[in-house]
Formats: sequence, C-alpha cells, structure tokens
Amino acid sequence: MAKSAEHAEAAKQQQNPARSKEARKGIMIYAKPYRKAFAGVFFCTLIAVFADLLQPYLVKIVIDDHLMKGRTEFRPLLLIGVLYLLLSILALLFSYLQNNLIQRTGQGIVASLRKDLFRHISRLSPSFFDRTSSGSLVTHVSSDTETVSQFFTQVLMSLMRDGMTLLLIIVLMFQLDPVLASYSMVLLPVIGIIAFSFRSYMRKTYQLSRSRLSRLIAFTAENLSGMNLVQAFHQEKEQERQFAEKNETYFEANLREIRTNVLFNRSFDLLGNLSVAFIAWLGGRAVLGESLEFGILYAFITYIRQFFQPINAITQQWNTLQSASVSMDRIWGLLSTKPDLPDEGKASFPVLNGGGSPKVSGAIDFRNVTFGYGDGEPVIKALSLRIRPGERIGIVGTTGAGKSSLISLLCRFYDVRKGSVRIDGIDVRELPLATLSRTVGLVQQEPYLFSGSIIDNIRLFDTRFSREQAMELAGSSGPTL
Repeated sequence: MAKSAEHAEAAKQQQNPARSKEARKGIMIYAKPYRKAFAGVFFCTLIAVFADLLQPYLVKIVIDDHLMKGRTEFRPLLLIGVLYLLLSILALLFSYLQNNLIQRTGQGIVASLRKDLFRHISRLSPSFFDRTSSGSLVTHVSSDTETVSQFFTQVLMSLMRDGMTLLLIIVLMFQLDPVLASYSMVLLPVIGIIAFSFRSYMRKTYQLSRSRLSRLIAFTAENLSGMNLVQAFHQEKEQERQFAEKNETYFEANLREIRTNVLFNRSFDLLGNLSVAFIAWLGGRAVLGESLEFGILYAFITYIRQFFQPINAITQQWNTLQSASVSMDRIWGLLSTKPDLPDEGKASFPVLNGGGSPKVSGAIDFRNVTFGYGDGEPVIKALSLRIRPGERIGIVGTTGAGKSSLISLLCRFYDVRKGSVRIDGIDVRELPLATLSRTVGLVQQEPYLFSGSIIDNIRLFDTRFSREQAMELAGSSGPTL
C-alpha cells in the first residue's frame, strides 16, 4: 500500500505539465531582480569560453605555419606561447568571476524563496498542519529549496557555459574544415534521440526518489519529536522496523535513479569516443593524401573532444534539473495553497473612553453549532452554549466528545458548518484574525518549548515585551527565573 501511494504521488506530479510550467514561471519571478547579475555572468562566460577555445587554434598555427614548414624563428613562437599563456590566465580569471557571481546570485534567489515560503507556511490555517506532516514541510523548506539552489548555481551555469561552448566549437570547426564539420554533425540526431528517450523515464525515477525521501524525513522527524511516547509504550522495535522499511524503499528508488543516470551519461561517452575515432580515421586519410593540414586535424580532434565534454557536462546536470523541476512543483504547490479560513472580518469591539483599548466583557455564545473535521461525521451537533462574562466553567466528556473542538472553534482554528460562535455578540468570523488572537488567550494541554531561554518562550520572541515584564508574568504564574 505504501509503495502504491508513493507511485500515485509521483504520477500525480508527472501528469500535470501545465502545473509544472506554472511552477517554473512562478519560481523564476524570484530571478527578475538579478537580471543585471545574469548579464554579468553571460559576459564573463563569453570571455572565458572564447579564451579557452582559441588555445587549440594557436597550436594549429604553430604546427602548420611553423613546424610543418620548417620555420625555426624563435620570436614568433615565443609570441604565440605568451599569447597562449595570457589566454589561459584570462579564461581562469573570468571563469572565477563567473562562478562567484552565479553562486552569489543563486544563493540570493533561494534565500528570498525560502523566506517567502516560511512566511507563507506560518500564515496557513491550523487545519493545514493537522493534515500535513511537519517532516514534509521541513523537506520543502530545507531540502527542496536547496535543490532549487542547485538549479541556479549548477544547472544554469552549465547550460550557459556549455551551451556557449558548443555553439562556438561548431563555428570554429566549420571555419577550419566544412567537410569534417559536416561529418561530425552526423551524431547530433542520435544524441537527441537518446536524450528524448531517457527524459520521461528519468523524471519518473527522480519524482519517486524525492517522494520516498520526503516520507522518510517526515517519519524521522515525527518519531524523534514523539520519542518519549514511543519509549513509554515500548514501541522502539516496531518504529525501527518501519524506519528500516522506509529507508530501504528510498535506497531502492535512489539506486534506480543512479543507475539511470550512469547509463545515460555513459551512452554519451561512447558516442564521443566513436566520433573521435571516426574523425581521426577520416582526417588521417586526408592528411596522408595531403588534402588536409596536420594542424587542422589536431585542432579538429581537440574540438571534437571539447564538443562532447559540454554535452556530457549538461547530461551530468540532467538529474539535478529533473530534481529541481520536481522541487519547484512541490514548492509552488505549497505557495499556491490558500488558507482554509478567510481573514476578511471588519468587525471590532467597542473602545474604552475614546482610547485605543477595546472593551471586551467576555460573553461567549455557541449558537446551534454543528462541526466536523473535513468531510467526516460531525463531532458537535446543534450545540448551544452560553458562558457569561467572568464565569468559570469546566467541560467534561469522553475522548472525542468535542471538548478540544469547542476551543478550536472559539479561537477560529476551524469554521463551523452550521450556527455561529460569538464573543460579546460578534460572530468570530466577522473579526479579523489578529483581533481574535489578541482577545482569546489559550493555554495548551501540552506545552511546547522553542529553542532559546525561558524568557524567550514566555514572550514568544516578541521583543516588544521587556525582560522585566516577562519576569513579572512568570512570577505571577509560578516559575522563578
């Protein structure tokens, strides 16, 4: 059943290309403020690639114009050697600038994305967190955003540099010898067929791997946070068994992804070696027949090797591209999630003596309330309850009777199906959520402590409350700081 669910989830992501396109467009919005930086990356890439590709041409000049013709002048050879060294330094310098600029840009883009994602999650309705595991959300904020970061810092850089390298190599090969260049292009359709054939299968393997990783992280996070309960009921062995099972399924999916990637890349290695052998045979015959200069053959073979290096580099990034595409879908799906509770209330409580403090007497009315979670059976049916201002009551009932649900409705963690919940006669749905949260105080049955000091937890990291105010509040409620 678990495997079927994972395949179903992967299929769900795969079967909606329109949503994937929308996700990519949405994520790319974060790149717009960095257009100048990308222009700088393009310029640095152009200089670095051009300087790198001119070096074999200089060797060709040395072979054909000097060595093959028996010229022994030292000055021209020294000049070419110095020029070769300067081109190497230039390529190294601009490659360094390109890498630093793209890394800075990519990290800036993902930092903004991660910040917006966390802000969006913090504004979703409580019901969302009831149906979504915390481990899955941690995966979105940490792992998925890191994969998107790799798209900007690795894939884009590879596409830009290697794509430019391919284009310039083709131009240089046709400039050297159009006939050999034409023969070299014969394998391009084969490359396209292999890439297209692998694309769909590789995407499915990446989606399945990401899905199983998300389940493993979610299971780990939930069990570590609830380890006291697991140990209290002596369920360590069972949890270890379930963890091993999920770990094994992820291992299998990841191994399938690696095998696919290796087969894909080695296919291009084989094509590259076949191309070099073919051009060496064809060009060697031309050199022996004195219809082709040896320096041109040397430069051509060098360019053929360099031609397949960027293709192989792009294919090496194919798995990152697929993983990033899946992560973009998942992140955009989360960013597109709307809160279940609309915050459209405009009502307010009366203000005391024209001041800024609202006057709340504390009358609570549940009027003919019917409520249930999701599409399930109602847990509260046609309940009417009035609590007068200043009155203290205790609500007693069996587990599942709806005691906690009443509190959730009062705080508007959920909306009623029928009826209304009112404070001082005002329907809680008509109040802004910020006003309602300031009006209703809630003490959970199970306290949660954030990382930090006790004072930080008392004021919940709200710096508007001073240390003295926090200590005063702690003293009135029991703890001593």
